[in-house]
Formats: sequence, structure tokens, C-alpha cells
Amino acid sequence: MKLKLIFLISSFLLVSACSITSTKTENDIGGIFVSGNNGETWSNRNAMPTAKGVKSLSNLNANVITSDPIDANGVYFGSKSNGLFYSYDNTAEWKLAKNLGKVSIFAIAIDPKYNCNIYVSTGNELWKSNDCTRNWEKIYHDTDEKTKINNIEIDHYDINIIFIGTSRGEVIRSEDKGQNWKTVGRFDTDITDMAISPHDSRIIFVGTRRDGVFRSYDSGEEWESIEDYLKESDKSFKKIKKIEKVFMANSDEGLVYFSSDDNLLRSWDFGDSWEKVNLITPDKKTTINDITVNPNDGNELYYITNTTFYRSMDGGETWATKKLNTKRYGAKVTVNNQKPNIIYMGVFKPEKKY
Repeated sequence: MKLKLIFLISSFLLVSACSITSTKTENDIGGIFVSGNNGETWSNRNAMPTAKGVKSLSNLNANVITSDPIDANGVYFGSKSNGLFYSYDNTAEWKLAKNLGKVSIFAIAIDPKYNCNIYVSTGNELWKSNDCTRNWEKIYHDTDEKTKINNIEIDHYDINIIFIGTSRGEVIRSEDKGQNWKTVGRFDTDITDMAISPHDSRIIFVGTRRDGVFRSYDSGEEWESIEDYLKESDKSFKKIKKIEKVFMANSDEGLVYFSSDDNLLRSWDFGDSWEKVNLITPDKKTTINDITVNPNDGNELYYITNTTFYRSMDGGETWATKKLNTKRYGAKVTVNNQKPNIIYMGVFKPEKKY
């Protein structure tokens, strides 16, 4: 009887421990979340079948997510310290780009005309694949290992032209797919984001860590700060210096957005005048981790904070919210280029502070 009692108690503790572990795992899911209805509902899509069984991306932290510009089923997931993953069936299954190794991926760009041409930043190095991730060639190496290539942009009019933005503050351009490079912009702070106009690839916007936004009308040969245009639009805008994201939409030729930690601004005329997009939470109480727009409808906006996903279908007049179904923080949000009702979201686990 005593042994039976011990067995029952042990079984109860084992089941209880399994239940606790399961609950914790469910609330601490990483990898990628996908919505097929503009962010109304979400599901985890982390399965990675291998010859040894099904593995998962659920423990990974997201650095970048990129939707294939041609193939609606193509998605690329750049992780922190675990390499590049890709799916060619809209996240039903994932595969590892093996030849890159377990590195952090900082930026991904897909050729808009030949989508097997893929560019990836692994920090101070830029890699290119011509065969859909099977083989890789290093096409740029910065001698300073602390310098990070934060952004990669491909000229959609002339795909030979590649731009990269660095954490040292340079915009560097190649006109032969990465064989030779030229610095076309030098700033005193990190390049945080770049955007090329989908209507005129000579028009480029650059966001920086401390000095706001700059624009070029001639593929980066000359740059102009938009600070004066911000002041003319609203004097309070001159204080916005730390830029997180810059993007442009196909829907309207002059439409430009940029975000800081707690502000989202919009221009309808390539940056000559600006207006604030009203967020659902007050300024200074919002930390925007990432923001994106439907490339075919500039009024369809999405952003994420540490705990919440936000959606507006009317240019920011009204917002709907969804609490993230994981304890991890919202990191990246991306719209499927071909099917914009499909949204991808990546998360990250915050580091513990002691």
C-alpha cells in the first residue's frame, strides 16, 4: 500500500511537472507567427522537417523577416545567432540555409526580377546566392568587425545596383551586383533603414539613429536632410531624431512613412510636408518595435510593441489591437508582397536584467 501511494504521488508530480512545462513553453513561443486575415487571428508556423524528424523554430529570436517579391509562397526568416531559414510553401515548412552557418542575420534582400538571387548580411559581411540559398559567395567584407550592415536595397529598375547601409553611417553602392563598391553617403550615426521609391528608383530615403531622415533624388550621389521640411510642417517634429523604420508604398507615388520610438509621420509629396499619424496610445508611452504598410494600400498600417499588435485600415484614423499570444516581445512585422492579407510576425526573448 505504501509503495502504491508513493507511485501515485510520483505519477501526480510527473504529470503536474509536464503540464507546467507545457504551459510555459506555449507562453514562450518564438520563431514566426502568421495571420491570413490582416492580423485578426494568428498561428505559429515553426515546423522544420528533417531526415531525423521534425524540428522547430519556436526557440528562435527574429532579427528580420522578408517576403519574396515574386513568389507569394516564399518567405525568409533571419534569426539571431541561428542562421537563415526559408519557406517556399508560405511557412507550412521551413528549411535551413545550411552553408551560411549559425550566424545572426541582420538584413535580407531578394532580387525583384530573379528571386533566386538573394543577398544577406551576417554582420560585417554581405553574402550573395544565385541559386536560392544552395551556394553563397561573400561579396563585401568590412575590416571593422564591429560594423554591421543593417540594410540592403536593390534598385528595381536596374538590378545590378545594390545599396547597403552600415552601423558606421555609410551608404555604399555597387553597380555590378556587388563586385565593386563606392561610398555615396557618409553620416555621423548609424543607418537604421533605407527605402527606394517603387515609382522612381533614383529616389532614396535613409533613416539614421540620431540625425533624422535624409533623401536623395539621384541614386545617392547627393543627400538632403528633411529637417527643415519637418520644422515647416510642425515645430515639434524637429525633435524627432531617432528613426527606426522608413518605407514607401506602391499605392501613392509620393507617399513616405517613417517611425521613431513613439511617433509615426507621413508625407504625401516625397517629404516636402509631413503630418503625424495618430497612434492609439499616447506619445512617450509607446515603443514601436517595427511597423509596415500594405505595399498596395498606403492606408493599411501595422505595428507591434513589446506586447501588442496594432492594425489600421484607414490610415491611422482608427486602430484595432491584439495582445501577443507569447511572453516574447514583438520584433518584426512584414506583409506578404503578393497577398497582403497575409502578415508575418517575428518575436524575441528579452535579455534578463540583473
